Amino acid sequence: MQKTSINVLTYNVFLRNEFPIFGNVYDAQDERIADIPIALRRKDDECGGIDILVLTELYHKNRNNMFKLLSDKWTYKSKIVKNRFFESSGIYILTKTKIIDDDYMVFKDAMYLDYFTSKGVSYIKTEIKGEHVHVFATHTQASYPGMNIKAVKYRKKQLSQLKEF
Repeated sequence: MQKTSINVLTYNVFLRNEFPIFGNVYDAQDERIADIPIALRRKDDECGGIDILVLTELYHKNRNNMFKLLSDKWTYKSKIVKNRFFESSGIYILTKTKIIDDDYMVFKDAMYLDYFTSKGVSYIKTEIKGEHVHVFATHTQASYPGMNIKAVKYRKKQLSQLKEF
């Protein structure tokens, strides 16, 4: 039996929307949202093709522009998760092959700013080189200053929920 190899790249792009409580924190997000597609396309060429691209922490208001810049290489994208309040999940799975099935689960437990996002697990099923491929992507509870012990407890709860999914 011949093994099928696929290339998967996962990247926490660290592109957040501004939260008023933090003020206007500038960390070159507008520049990075333009540069990231260029870098991903270059990496795709260098490694002989990235079949599946997983992007996390992609909350930026201009994320659709980034998807447009990537859409000629990664045509298919996991569904956009309805948000809990005002943020999406920030998790996107892009693939060069058609998505056969997809699903998403929002974690029940979250704290602090993560509560306002829809962090959870995103799932797709696709077919690459005649083989079904199942991809799960997640982004769990963040740590915050002075809250690390509590954040670890929430992450453990989220990983239990992931296991059940």
